[in-house]
Amino acid sequence: MSEQNASLAVVKRVLDGSESLPGLPSLVLEIRRTIDRDDVTVKKVAELVRNDPGLTALLFKYAASPIYRTRTQPTTLDGVISKLGFRAVSNIVLIHSVRGTFFAKSPQLRALYAVAWRRVITRAGLACFLARFFNLHADDLLASGLLSDVGSLALLSALKTVPNLPEETAFVWLCRKYGKHISVLLLRQWGIDPEVVQLVGKIGAWHEAQAGAIDNQDALNLALYHSLLWVDQLTDLPALTTLALYDKLPEALSAIGADGGLAFLGDQRAQIEEIILSLGGPE
Repeated sequence: MSEQNASLAVVKRVLDGSESLPGLPSLVLEIRRTIDRDDVTVKKVAELVRNDPGLTALLFKYAASPIYRTRTQPTTLDGVISKLGFRAVSNIVLIHSVRGTFFAKSPQLRALYAVAWRRVITRAGLACFLARFFNLHADDLLASGLLSDVGSLALLSALKTVPNLPEETAFVWLCRKYGKHISVLLLRQWGIDPEVVQLVGKIGAWHEAQAGAIDNQDALNLALYHSLLWVDQLTDLPALTTLALYDKLPEALSAIGADGGLAFLGDQRAQIEEIILSLGGPE
């Protein structure tokens, strides 16, 4: 069987459910369930978080990141959780889990993991940045942006069984063609909010948009579009001006840059890259 056929056979097994996908760690599920309770307290969440030193360190890192940075930084875990808020903590726990669940050890897998992780965090970072301009909730868009490409990481995990891993170009093609479908399968398996699953299922639907102001779906599609420009360097994308969401953009933000993307995002790329690095940076 050729390398491509072997990879496609794995994809088929994932899509038809015969290839098992990783579940969320029990601690992550417990933290998220606790946060969803009406009687949740900072103390209860902190007690759970302390069971994972890596997660504890990550929360401190996020509290000091460009996403949540303030003049006064908390010095205790309770203070960090209070500053971030339960919603953000729940999302960061999920991000931590995703990275740990799919992290690869072999050199070949690590190389492809770096490609996949860069795509994931670029999309999430762009979504988080866009939230500021369209009065959307940054925490929700950060999580949705991350989860919208979690299928790429799951695909890489499944490909561990293939004797000869695909080259980077072939792997990216597989991610583009099947990543969204795998993401939806995995998010349903994890019991993620159906609204998030619906957002992920519609990502890349360039010619669909609800009437009214820019919403989460539009912001995710803008994040996807620009991540494909910046990371995958695609040249076959539809012109941004032909996208259904383009007409919803405020005139002040609608100018097109030399790369075909929104000029204001190109102008702010250094700031966006800082956010991307705060999500874990390149491997």
